[in-house]
Amino acid sequence: MVVPADLLAVSLVALLGAASTDALGSVLSLAAPLWQAACGAAVGWAVSWLACHRRGDHLEMAAPEGLIVAGATWVVWTVLHVAGQGAAPLDRHVSWAVMTGTFLLVFLGGWRWLYGYVRAHDSLVPAPLARRISEQEADQGEGRV
Repeated sequence: MVVPADLLAVSLVALLGAASTDALGSVLSLAAPLWQAACGAAVGWAVSWLACHRRGDHLEMAAPEGLIVAGATWVVWTVLHVAGQGAAPLDRHVSWAVMTGTFLLVFLGGWRWLYGYVRAHDSLVPAPLARRISEQEADQGEGRV
């Protein structure tokens, strides 16, 4: 689930970035950001796994894994973007980096946070208690007949 969700997230960031820089008109101009985003995500997964695998955590956790993935993706993607743009003005690079970093936090962190919320919501009632409640409801149902 992590790989498709992250690839979808960085693709959306690349699409929004291309739309905000008026580069959406050309399909070829969108290929470079997608490639850069995929490379950044792959490095982010590797860095997160190396940093957190001893604790037994998974890459779908919002913190620290999600933050590490988002941060490493942002750093790699920004370096690739700046190298690909060449001698563009510094303020253009900075504004692109701020926009991309914000979108990466929202998208890469957002789906992880929502996933964690849903997962926690499903497990609010511990399994032994849920089992006892169902047994009590079953006993009450038998007494009514």
